[in-house]
Amino acid sequence: MNQLIIFNHLSLPYATSSDADAAIPLFLKICLQAGQLGLSVILFDEEIDKTWFKVELVHGYYFHDWYNKNKNDENKDLIRAFRNIQTRQPFFPRDLDTALFDVVLPSDESRNIATLKAARWYEAPIVSFPVGVPWNVSPIQALLQTLDAKGKLESKEIDIINLYSLAVLHAWESILRKQQEVSLVKGCDIVENMKANFPGVVLCGKAEEQLLSGAYPPLIFEQIKESFSALSRFAMDWHLGSVKQYTHEALSKYDLSYEISGESDSVMSNRELKKLREFWLPTGEKVCFENHIKFRYKKFRLHFYPAVEEKIIYVGYIGSHMLT
Repeated sequence: MNQLIIFNHLSLPYATSSDADAAIPLFLKICLQAGQLGLSVILFDEEIDKTWFKVELVHGYYFHDWYNKNKNDENKDLIRAFRNIQTRQPFFPRDLDTALFDVVLPSDESRNIATLKAARWYEAPIVSFPVGVPWNVSPIQALLQTLDAKGKLESKEIDIINLYSLAVLHAWESILRKQQEVSLVKGCDIVENMKANFPGVVLCGKAEEQLLSGAYPPLIFEQIKESFSALSRFAMDWHLGSVKQYTHEALSKYDLSYEISGESDSVMSNRELKKLREFWLPTGEKVCFENHIKFRYKKFRLHFYPAVEEKIIYVGYIGSHMLT
């Protein structure tokens, strides 16, 4: 389940400390109520202090200044609850090629907006201070920019949910709850219907636990299902004899548009790195799942093992790129 909400630090600063002082209690309530909807982790850009204290509300006026003035008054309980909210950074995995896509505002297509980009990546809402346009509207209309296979720039209109008031949060509540449920339902559905939908694929290692955790954006779930479908159809043809042996080239012919590869010699010759890719089969044998599918636009990998004797594809790992 996606538990993230993106802190939109770009909505600051306010013009005066009195404006910031008035806005903070409402902001805290929005974050707390969002947490009750399952959005229990606030994601920070790495350049921002995730303890909140050094967040600049006004030029020269920080969250810790507001905190010191208000920690003992009627906001005490609110502050205590707010500080218990889990925070995390950075926005993106270290090994992600962030140049693969940009998110911009139609009013300024030359400026990539990091907070909106993170919102698109995780398919999560942002939480903003309503200082001015566009941070006081919801949804925010933005443009997703990507490069096609020929290097041509493509733009697509997208909406980003912007939680800048309690009224907005309540208006989006049913949709947010549904989004929180979708990932988990998809993971459970895949696991529960593996035999029916993907008879040539067997989950082992970490794969089942990873799917049940629901810790993937919807786009990743779609790529998982596409990969399972290709692997299963390949395995069934392999079992029937129309495919003689496993090769990356043979698998790629099963409508699989993602890159397939093995591990490099440097990984396979490194004991620790190779060990990361070893998982137990249901037969009790531990093998290296060096073959993997590289998902599009994401630094995610699906590691699998083609069992020659059984002519079955075992999937042992579905997650972020392992150390190399």
